[in-house]
Amino acid sequence: GSWTWTDDDGTATAGTVDSGSSSATFSLCTGAGSCGTLYVDAAGSYHGERSWTLLDSSGTALASGVTDMTTTVCDGAVVALDPTLEPTTLEPTLEPTIPQPTSDLVCYTLYAEDSYGDGWDAGSWTWTDDDGAVTVGTVDGSETQFTLCPGSGGCGVLYVDGGGSYLTERSWELVDAAGSAIAAGTADIEAVVCDGVVKLSSFPTPVPTPAPMPA
Repeated sequence: GSWTWTDDDGTATAGTVDSGSSSATFSLCTGAGSCGTLYVDAAGSYHGERSWTLLDSSGTALASGVTDMTTTVCDGAVVALDPTLEPTTLEPTLEPTIPQPTSDLVCYTLYAEDSYGDGWDAGSWTWTDDDGAVTVGTVDGSETQFTLCPGSGGCGVLYVDGGGSYLTERSWELVDAAGSAIAAGTADIEAVVCDGVVKLSSFPTPVPTPAPMPA
């Protein structure tokens, strides 16, 4: 996991808490317009162990949170916080329960089909694991299957593009190791999978079916 600070001049700074360290301090400066945006990502595992606090120059807490959060600050005040949380000083908590890592990464099977049997034309799918490894494939005939494995954090992103024509002939299904379908769709869809659960799917706007013309 890491954080990224982007000031309003477009200058980006990134950092993380190194392995083996319990805390770290960073100085973040705004741009010419006195604004900046902090994003703390959700990469990797053990998210329950992470927390952060953003302080102003007087030591007052402006915002705090965990992972997968975006905070925009202007003139020393928080103007946008997503997810919406009240800025607060972190209070001490009970000792967290640390999840135990799984012994083996679980891979998935992608079943991809073309109903007409002539392949996906110029269309393809892309699988990117959370280590950055990328695999690309397509369907040449009527159907095929592929094995997709996550990275060391147990996550991966599947994107099925909308290239080529005859998109309505295409379909796909992502199945876990137990044989259960966890995601399915057609073209131009992205599915983010972590530890066997689809955390995000973005689907295209469906095309309305035209009403039948009167005889």
